[in-house]
Amino acid sequence: MNFHHKTLLTFGAVLLLSTAVFTWMVILDKGTITVTSVAPYSISAEGDSLKVPKTKDCEKDVCDFKLPTGAYDLTFRKSGHENTSYSVAIARGETSTVTIDFDYIPTVEDAGNYEEYINIFEPEDMSDHFSFEMDEEYNKQRLIYTDPVDGGTLIWTYFDRELIDPVVFAHPDLTHILAVDRAKAPHELYWIGGEPPSRSYIDELADVHAIIWSDDPYHFVLQTLTTRSGEVGLWVVDVDTRSVVEWPFEFDLDKLVFNGEGNLIFATDQNLDAITEIPYETTVDALKALLNGDFMEDNSVAFVVGEYDVANQSYSVLYEVPTSLKMEYPLISLIYDEPTDRVLFTDTFKVYEVIRGE
Repeated sequence: MNFHHKTLLTFGAVLLLSTAVFTWMVILDKGTITVTSVAPYSISAEGDSLKVPKTKDCEKDVCDFKLPTGAYDLTFRKSGHENTSYSVAIARGETSTVTIDFDYIPTVEDAGNYEEYINIFEPEDMSDHFSFEMDEEYNKQRLIYTDPVDGGTLIWTYFDRELIDPVVFAHPDLTHILAVDRAKAPHELYWIGGEPPSRSYIDELADVHAIIWSDDPYHFVLQTLTTRSGEVGLWVVDVDTRSVVEWPFEFDLDKLVFNGEGNLIFATDQNLDAITEIPYETTVDALKALLNGDFMEDNSVAFVVGEYDVANQSYSVLYEVPTSLKMEYPLISLIYDEPTDRVLFTDTFKVYEVIRGE
């Protein structure tokens, strides 16, 4: 073997070895992270093994993302949703899996003019069709519903004693009502519902003025109004546990609705941001003080639409309504439209829908 052949063999061996090393150290020194989410979305990775961030656009729900071995901070992005972060260690030849649930960024959409929704925002008050009268034979007071169409009557329940100056708050679909005995302060609260209707005593509360019903008949919000001071109070009622818990906000009930999930959606010009991270155990007085602090340094925000998760007792800001919409907060009212599962708000001119998800 002459010198020329030896040189070629040596060069070939070095080249082969270099290729093997390169393949092992670079090409094969990778792992995979398999992401499952709702496409389209993108993944961006940053780590010591990358000189610049690496990004991949995913057009399918399941997306494979190959990376050199090492530790990475991943950012997942989806239009109209909050970014999500995730840290992962990539090992040679191995596959990691992760499922990403994106949180939708609430927004609002123009839903039309007020006249189109007037029957939703101004429903008939079914409470007017209830009355009380004494049954002389049994010496009990009965609660009677009179059908506004045919005049027929239905006895909902009997009370063993006469309620003095009673008032009824009826659910729009007539599945349940709240009867308030205003004979003395505080007022006694009676929940009546079911088939046939049954009556349950809940608690006592002074100066009951109005009610907001939820789809769940066992939860509702009461408004109290102290006539002398004009002080407004809001109370979340749980019929099952017979609990009446004060709520820290101060506004009219037309700015408050239950949505289809049983959470409270409300509009406020108070400082909701101040209590979104505050534990529920904080006293109502402390929450009120925080709410009444400076609302917004940014004058571009007119008011906020917020959500109260009844089960978790937590608050969140859904949407900051810009002043550019030219909506005056005192005129604002909210409604939940059950057939279309939509939360709507209006200033009696324009109607907007709160979009909370896809």
